[in-house]
Amino acid sequence: MADAPSWQPLPPRRRKRQKSDNTESVKAESAFEQKAKANADAVAANVAQRAAANARGRPEVAEATKKVMHGDYEHLDHTADIQFHAWGVDFEKALEALGCCLFDYVTELPSINETEEGARTHEIEGADMKKFIFRFLDELLYAFTGDDIACRTVSVKVHQREPSFKATVKTTGEKFDLEKHPQGTEVKAITYSAMQIHEKPDRCDLYVIVDI
Repeated sequence: MADAPSWQPLPPRRRKRQKSDNTESVKAESAFEQKAKANADAVAANVAQRAAANARGRPEVAEATKKVMHGDYEHLDHTADIQFHAWGVDFEKALEALGCCLFDYVTELPSINETEEGARTHEIEGADMKKFIFRFLDELLYAFTGDDIACRTVSVKVHQREPSFKATVKTTGEKFDLEKHPQGTEVKAITYSAMQIHEKPDRCDLYVIVDI
């Protein structure tokens, strides 16, 4: 019988668990986290302010159902979101109606006046038609949520379709005022979900779902 080996395997080494340093684990928030928190607080304060204004009563708006653009639009229920349907005699007019569709959802279009302060010009570009529509609506939404600009009219001039879409968008409107403008439904984001474009020689229809 062979002799047993003179060496023996050592047991696995147990490392001592180092105590966590609370002063290290509780670090200062990063710049990104601070900005995100500040943005969230600002949005919450804005929503609370608008809710308080609504509690005092909605402002009266004359001719609240009147449409003011060349095209037309409607708001369609879509599960938990909402679908915008806008149409016009061509792509530009349908886009203009789509922009008004957005602002007639977050407030009431006839309550908005045209002021010098509220005039804006946007240069919009998208790699294709859907990306262009997304950028178009996203730019208008940012003007409302970021700068408090409510648009009364939207004018679109498409300069290029190939290899990418480019257009100049001019809007008129004014600063959003809770004492004057009825609060509609908050739009959180534009989406690509089920986006549809039906362009014919004499009519263009656009369908866009937004997150509310």
